[in-house]
Amino acid sequence: MDWGIKNIKELLGVEPVYGGSHPGRGTHNALLGLGDQVYLEIIAPDPEQSQAPRPLWMGVDQITQPRLITWAAKSEDLNRLSRTARDHHITLGMVSSGSRTQLNGLTLRWELTEPVNDNLQGLVPFFIDWGKSSHPASALPLGGSLVSLKACHPEPSKIKTIAQILDFDLPAQLGDEISLIAEIQTNTGIVELV
Repeated sequence: MDWGIKNIKELLGVEPVYGGSHPGRGTHNALLGLGDQVYLEIIAPDPEQSQAPRPLWMGVDQITQPRLITWAAKSEDLNRLSRTARDHHITLGMVSSGSRTQLNGLTLRWELTEPVNDNLQGLVPFFIDWGKSSHPASALPLGGSLVSLKACHPEPSKIKTIAQILDFDLPAQLGDEISLIAEIQTNTGIVELV
């Protein structure tokens, strides 16, 4: 976790704050706001959960250097979205619940479609519904403003088709390597995270 926090602080000029542990998943996180209801999550193995089953959530125990591994899109009807994905043979993870107790003692609760590691290598998002919890971005230090999030893929039409079906916005461009690219406006200019 420490090297992810240090890396983001060097790039964006603001230090992410520790968020908390994801009980039973073997991970913990640090967060930095990037605008209204937008944040960057640094997720890493939690040393306090060394007995968690492997591979860890989102494959974070396989990461050897900081990089964008996936992203989340907001949805208020995860069951309908899951049916739509199933009808079009698109893999989404099962709908499940999660929670995390913040350092201020308040507990965030959410439902999500579990991230699927092989879903076009993180280009197809997992979907999250915060329900009655306040959005975590509202209480975070601001590290900049997300200008754009886009995908590179050898067949960008695949991404565009899935995005249309599941109603999410992710521009896709032709590229040899599959990757997510975030452009963030900071006090010193635009920074690109890959």
